[in-house]
Amino acid sequence: MHVGVKPQSSPISFDQIEGNLGATMSSALRRLENSYRPWRKFSHAARDLGVDPTEAWSLVKQSRLYNWVCLPLSLDGGERVGFSQTPLLARPLHLIDRSTGDDPLGGIAGPSASVGLRKQLRAMLREGEASMGPLIAATIMDEAIESSLIEGASTTRSEAIAMLRDGRGPRTLGERMVANNLAGMHFVKDSLDRPLSAELLRKLHTTLCERTLGDESACGRFRLESENILAVDGRDSSTIHVLPHAANISTLISKLCAFANDTSDEPFIHPLVRASILHFMLGYIHPFVDGNGRTARALFYWQALRSGYSIFEFLSISTIIRQGFAK
Repeated sequence: MHVGVKPQSSPISFDQIEGNLGATMSSALRRLENSYRPWRKFSHAARDLGVDPTEAWSLVKQSRLYNWVCLPLSLDGGERVGFSQTPLLARPLHLIDRSTGDDPLGGIAGPSASVGLRKQLRAMLREGEASMGPLIAATIMDEAIESSLIEGASTTRSEAIAMLRDGRGPRTLGERMVANNLAGMHFVKDSLDRPLSAELLRKLHTTLCERTLGDESACGRFRLESENILAVDGRDSSTIHVLPHAANISTLISKLCAFANDTSDEPFIHPLVRASILHFMLGYIHPFVDGNGRTARALFYWQALRSGYSIFEFLSISTIIRQGFAK
């Protein structure tokens, strides 16, 4: 799935693009289109396939515009945001739909479930966690730990698991982050019948970030005009995102909440695609000084569970994200 601003160019289908290409570029383009990557990885893959990365990138972007859907969301400068659901996404969405229902355990273990899910379930069953309660608790704890590790929590998995299982209070900043994330997961589950609002987001942020920020006054409030910070790449300190001006945060969040609460099907957006868009847009808006990643991942869970995807009670999305960082 591609989310962003639609460039000012005429859309053209993949088949039309492919018809004007040579055999080498056509074959490479198929492989690149079917393996969604950011530019940094895309460029390396294109060179390995013997094609010009810039030309291939332009052609892939053109093909994605063909199925572009405009959203009632905008960037800081007023540009409309939309998304293109690539064919590659159809199969996993179908498998998730098949695995979600009145019997989540049966869905996970069923033939339509992924190999990873079946392995996870078998491991939990071997550990004697066959009942629904312990299975959900184990996943919530796993998500709390993995989300904290993404944020740089200085604790080990074994230490965090021991703290959560023993029920003791956190002793370090890293353990505090884990405990807060666990409380955040419970807050999400308790808020599924509430519409998304700026107040709900601020309360979620407070739950996730209490006593973990350098400036405690930043907990549960949006950025101030004096806090218009830059998002930089830790590898080379280059600017990767200029955040929306603080004065526009309330308007952008109001539109995001309206999008999250919209129950119409005009146009139909798959609930998990909607959850992914919420995750992306909260990261873009970056309404808080710190803790935006934690809040965005919790917001994804809120949307997925609220939409009836109970299978996500058994999945740690932070584990998947952290594994993606390592690739």
